[in-house]
Amino acid sequence: MSRKARVVAARLARKRQRKLIRKFARSRKVREANVRRQKKSAKARPPALARTLYSPSQFSLSDPTWREKSSKFLARLRDPLRENETLVLDFSGTILFEVSATLVLRSVVDGIISQPHASLRCILPRNPREREVLSHIGLLKDFGRSEVIPSELDVISWSTSKGTNIDGERAGRVIEEVLPKQFHKVAFRAVSESIANAVEHSGKSEFFSTPNWWMFARQAGTKFVVAVCDLGVGIPGTLQSKYPTEYIMSLYSLFGNSGHRDAKLIEAATQLRRSSTNQSHRGRGLGNMVELVKSLAGSELYIFSNRGIYHAQHRRGRVGYYRFRLKESLKGTLIVWTINCIETPDSNWMCNDEA
Repeated sequence: MSRKARVVAARLARKRQRKLIRKFARSRKVREANVRRQKKSAKARPPALARTLYSPSQFSLSDPTWREKSSKFLARLRDPLRENETLVLDFSGTILFEVSATLVLRSVVDGIISQPHASLRCILPRNPREREVLSHIGLLKDFGRSEVIPSELDVISWSTSKGTNIDGERAGRVIEEVLPKQFHKVAFRAVSESIANAVEHSGKSEFFSTPNWWMFARQAGTKFVVAVCDLGVGIPGTLQSKYPTEYIMSLYSLFGNSGHRDAKLIEAATQLRRSSTNQSHRGRGLGNMVELVKSLAGSELYIFSNRGIYHAQHRRGRVGYYRFRLKESLKGTLIVWTINCIETPDSNWMCNDEA
């Protein structure tokens, strides 16, 4: 081969080599980019052994439109976790966390994380306010997410608490945080009655061996709102285990054939003259709550227990009583009490400690 031919062959060889190097470099960059993309998507996706629950757009038990969807979400949340399974709560589509369902969510999450090897994750709401709600009540911390400093007034104004017994001192601190001094007496009675009933109707639950209660409280304008939740056997279960059957049936028959059994048992509990602990100083807690609603225009009371809902409302000079049914059992009791602080409560109610 002539010298000129060898030079041309060498040039062609070097050219082919440079092309191969460029091709290899491009394919390596593509591979590395694909790996980075896969790692990123793996972080965003739930793990392989994961169960995802999607929260409704409005998370509420008080609103009839969203009540069943919210109760179904809470029921599925309590389904037992399999070994090495992660539960992912997707709140990305939720635009409103209402106090009733949110308090039950807070209590159930506490129960789940008390179990060994429980693994919880969440997908945050798109709405900044709802992120603040989850952070303010401590859920973001439980999910291992960065906490958000609340800036919305209607988020900051909520005071939260929990306990295992009737704690008057703790109730007093909550009241002092959210209410002017002139309303402390009536609010203390409201909170004490709610906590007492939570402890009385709680007992052993699927998560805890002792009674536990959770509470939200706030002042919103002229209204004082207190919500107390427990995860025990519920009011219907307590009544049937601690009172004579004949006595319960006589009260039960007063409410006719309409309404669900649990709802009628809740209403029967509001008629009892004495607590099931037989302590005279406790009076009749649920009955006292209803009496306060009757004495204060603009006030209302929701009692959710197992599958029953009892609603007492004082509006436009009239007091209405309503009973509803939940398709999914709450497996516990939730009391949401709204008091109109503009009115002056009946002094008889304040002194009502019946034997």
